[in-house]
Amino acid sequence: MRTGSGGACWIEVAYSPSMWVHLFTSLPLVLLACLLPLRPLKGWLINSQFFFKAEEGKIDRDYVRPKS
Repeated sequence: MRTGSGGACWIEVAYSPSMWVHLFTSLPLVLLACLLPLRPLKGWLINSQFFFKAEEGKIDRDYVRPKS
């Protein structure tokens, strides 16, 4: 929890630093925490589409809703 925004909140509560300290400490942590998992997550999503044989969505115009 001390990475990203959790680390920024912890620094703010524990030390109450000025804004430039957050700029040089918290901003890189938040960016790394967001950017590093992008490639593995994108690969996982593409792999799951391939595994489940995902196709383009289609609208079934002949569908009739069952009466309840």
